[in-house]
Formats: sequence, C-alpha cells, structure tokens
Amino acid sequence: PAKFTTEDGFRLGTWCSNKRTTYKNGRLTPDRIDALNALGFIWDPIEDDYQRGLSYLKMYKAAHGDCRVPDRFGTEDGFRLGIWVRERRKNYKKEQLTPDRINTLNALGLIWDQVEHDYQGALGYLKAYKAEHGDCSVPQRFKTEDGFRLGIWVASRRREYKEEQLTPDRINTLNALGFIWSLK
Repeated sequence: PAKFTTEDGFRLGTWCSNKRTTYKNGRLTPDRIDALNALGFIWDPIEDDYQRGLSYLKMYKAAHGDCRVPDRFGTEDGFRLGIWVRERRKNYKKEQLTPDRINTLNALGLIWDQVEHDYQGALGYLKAYKAEHGDCSVPQRFKTEDGFRLGIWVASRRREYKEEQLTPDRINTLNALGFIWSLK
C-alpha cells in the first residue's frame, strides 16, 4: 500500500510508488528493473487488482454458476471479491470501464444492475402466469415450478404501489399486463 511504513520507519509504499513513476518515465536502469522483477514487483497495482479480481470472479462463477457475488464475500487468501464486483459496477455506471473490460465482464455474465435484473425476471414470471391463467390474480402463496415466490412478489408490488414507491414506468408496465392493484 502507498502509505505502508516498515517497523523501523522506512516508507516502503512511497519508495515503491517512486520506482513505478521512475519506470514509467523510462529512467529506471535495466539492472534495477530486473532486480524488482525478480522479486515479483507489481508495476501497475490497478491493473494487477483488476486481473486478480477477474481471475477470482471466473473461479466464483465456476463454483456457483453465476456472478452474483455477495458484497461481503472474500476469497480464502483475503481478496474482497464482493467489493471488487461492486466497484466494477460503480465504474460501469460512471462510464469508467473500457469497452474491452465491459465485454469481458458481460461475457462472464456479470449483471450490472441486479435489482433491475431481478425485477425483469419476476415480471417474466408474471407474464407467464397471465398467459397460463388469463389474469394477474396471483395467490399470495403461489410459487413457480423453480420455486420463485411470485405471490409474495405481486403482494410486494401492491404494497409499494400503495406506499407510492413504484416508478411510473413500472406502474405502466404492470397496468399494461392487467395487474390487479387491490384485492378488495
């Protein structure tokens, strides 16, 4: 870390930062470059962090089948993958990711907005329910074949509507489906 200081007071973080700057400016001698390379010196900590995170995200997906990494998830060696994923989402929203990185993360199946993704998935279940039953009167205890609690989701939308927490777009989408706002 940039602020790391050894027990005897040597500002190692600053020293490393200076070596990186000297290297980028082409003023670091080949013998020093070789010596630092031999130690496994990281010349670009930001790129190294990205590549480590990407590697861990691939392993997470292989183990879990998706990229829905909980915020608090950390790897066995202490890499905070949940935070890394959250930061990539923030970078994406602020348009701070290169198209290459966006494509790589898209190819892995990273969901940029989980809340919207989940909402659209639930909406798909509601559309399927209507196609099968002819209406949107989903009983509260109704679950889809794969266990999604559609009845609870519908009840939550009614509550949000009553508390004026639904956006006009979502209200219009549900109205277009023939959503029933009140069971009375």
